[in-house]
Amino acid sequence: MVAPTEEQWAAAKGVLRYVAGTRHMGILYGKGGRKVVLGYGDANYARCVDTKRSTTGYVFVLHGGAVSWSSKRQPVVA
Repeated sequence: MVAPTEEQWAAAKGVLRYVAGTRHMGILYGKGGRKVVLGYGDANYARCVDTKRSTTGYVFVLHGGAVSWSSKRQPVVA
């Protein structure tokens, strides 16, 4: 970044404050045993009372710790 704006500096400082405030947090992974990836998914069909759209989500777990997850409202009404 050649010439960062004030807004970009504020965003960078916010990220650093977040990292500094959460450095004691983490994901614990068990050791030993089989290396199995578990995946879970779910949806709530048309639960948003305002838009009547569904929310879907998933999580993948390895040795007891989440390695990937997502949750979002669907862009169209089914």
